[in-house]
Amino acid sequence: MRFKRTAAIAGAAIMAGGLGSAAMAAGSLSTSVIPAAGGNTTVSWSGLPINSTVFIEQCNRDGNAPGVIFTPLSDCSQATSLNPSTGPTGSGTQVFAMFGGDDPNESGWGCGPNTTGIKYDTCYVRLVTGVQTNVATDEFYPVTFSTDPDPVVPEVPLNILLPLSAAAVLGGGYYITRKRKLDAAA
Repeated sequence: MRFKRTAAIAGAAIMAGGLGSAAMAAGSLSTSVIPAAGGNTTVSWSGLPINSTVFIEQCNRDGNAPGVIFTPLSDCSQATSLNPSTGPTGSGTQVFAMFGGDDPNESGWGCGPNTTGIKYDTCYVRLVTGVQTNVATDEFYPVTFSTDPDPVVPEVPLNILLPLSAAAVLGGGYYITRKRKLDAAA
């Protein structure tokens, strides 16, 4: 009987502790591939504490990965941090501008192929509520940076453009001549 009671109390404590340290919410990004020079993604979340502050940051590592020593102040760019409110529903969205290349704070690291310092091919959007230094319930969403150069708009070859231009000039001249003849006849 004592064993059953002890096991029940221990099981309840483990379950409550497990629920208390679970990930905080369901979040998502509108896109996880950003142009090499940087770009926007929309961060969405739900199930957060109501009327709480959300911190959204661009980081160089996933703080929840095994064996990672994560410090928000050095592993996340303070230049990109946003802190909207969760509002009365605990849900929301926020457009988040991500840099491509060196961290604007000149911290020595950057994201994507345009980085001149320590380069991370995959960076992360960090989402956390309460205080920025809270590492117990933060979530990370991976983002990669495109290596494709900006698309080049092809030029129209002159052997196509010149005949079309000549046809437009001749057609305009014919239209004006005909209009003058019709006006003179009237």
